[in-house]
Amino acid sequence: MSAAIAMFAVAIASPLAGQAAGGSETRPAQQPRAVVVPGYGSVYVVPQQPKDTRTPRQRCVDEEIAREGGSPSELALRVIDLKCSQR
Repeated sequence: MSAAIAMFAVAIASPLAGQAAGGSETRPAQQPRAVVVPGYGSVYVVPQQPKDTRTPRQRCVDEEIAREGGSPSELALRVIDLKCSQR
């Protein structure tokens, strides 16, 4: 899935970058901003986080492949498949 498809922004908030490959990097939480809207008062605006649409099994497979170093052997792929199918 393309990072551009996974990104969204709320109203005037700046868009977030897509999720990093491997998912091991963490980003600091962005602080909400108060915006005064006539007729409504203060409105808090927070950026919407990109949604991870992978299944738990696919997420497990991706994490294990990242731990192996990117291109695991056929045997390692079978071990990863077995491990992730039992979760």
